[in-house]
Amino acid sequence: MRSSAATHRHVPRLLTALGGPGIVVPVHWDDFERPLSRPPHRDPGADLAGFLAQVQRESPSTRVVVPDYRTVHGGDMRPRR
Repeated sequence: MRSSAATHRHVPRLLTALGGPGIVVPVHWDDFERPLSRPPHRDPGADLAGFLAQVQRESPSTRVVVPDYRTVHGGDMRPRR
């Protein structure tokens, strides 16, 4: 997530290079300090909201799935019941 701010136009260029992906799954936005049995805690240095806004602005049809440790997702990144 930090590279999205440190690299010039990182998100727009990445989304273009990927051809406007159907799904984006942001990673490295939590602090990696909590056990997986607890909900993730956002790293204050990671601008998750800013990243999500950039993805929405640059590729409105892209679905963003923010991972949650307690949710099992299928191959289509939809939660399994």
